[in-house]
Amino acid sequence: MSGPSGVFQVLADLVARKTRVDASRVVPGARLIDFGLDSVKAMELVVELEQAFDLAIDDQELADMETLGDIAAYIERRLAAR
Repeated sequence: MSGPSGVFQVLADLVARKTRVDASRVVPGARLIDFGLDSVKAMELVVELEQAFDLAIDDQELADMETLGDIAAYIERRLAAR
């Protein structure tokens, strides 16, 4: 799962599945709040992302991110730093 499109695609698929929205609405500029993710679903998403990419995601850092593109870029940076 290397490259920006691979990371974002995994993130987009998880968000679409968790929120039951059409995947075409899950774009890099969208925010998690745009999809009505409550705190429980957001934490489930974090766990699934950690499992998908085999890394620990800092909850506070994630909370500070504005968009799905920001989250994907964070994951890409973490993967590149390995």
